[in-house]
Amino acid sequence: MTHRHISYLLFLCSVHLAHADEVLPFPFHKAYEIYSVSGHSDAEIDASYEKRPSHLKESNFDASVTRYYDFYYDDHTCEISFFLLDVKYTLPQLRMSPANNEFMNKHLAYMKQLYAHEERHCAIALSQLHAIYQLIKKGQRDGCETVQDLIDVHESNITEMNRNFDVYTNHGEIELAVSPFGEDDFLPHCKIEVPVSVHVDAS
Repeated sequence: MTHRHISYLLFLCSVHLAHADEVLPFPFHKAYEIYSVSGHSDAEIDASYEKRPSHLKESNFDASVTRYYDFYYDDHTCEISFFLLDVKYTLPQLRMSPANNEFMNKHLAYMKQLYAHEERHCAIALSQLHAIYQLIKKGQRDGCETVQDLIDVHESNITEMNRNFDVYTNHGEIELAVSPFGEDDFLPHCKIEVPVSVHVDAS
């Protein structure tokens, strides 16, 4: 199979960094754009990828996660008016007969790796946003004077952490034994809730 890169798109609106609890204290929504990949040979599978959405073709990637986040807080009291994160996964989905099990499993392994990589990108951003939220809440108790400066630092870190994740993993080719980015607790929230493959009748 042709070597493929995995990446992410990060849409910034005004936002930033974090650590984990069990329940998210702000709205978080996921959406999906799925395109089908199918074929009876590696060449047919690769040709199928050429039908992926235009924004993926332009970047030469097979998947992405776009993130929109925004929040507003009173910079005197740190009272939060709104705080939200929306993500949209654009992903391939394998449609193949299970008749050729070895061939299907080879491509299925790539799909699973692709999905896991995008989930990590989501979790990194979500962990950072959670930290920003907690930082603002702390400002309500301890004073809001220095919160914006800290938010600015964390906002820069979001981009850098995601960039480093791609560097360390070579855009998903390498699986890290231990991630240095502290996103593990947020992976359940970022779980992709569509199946990586769909069985179809042999033809």
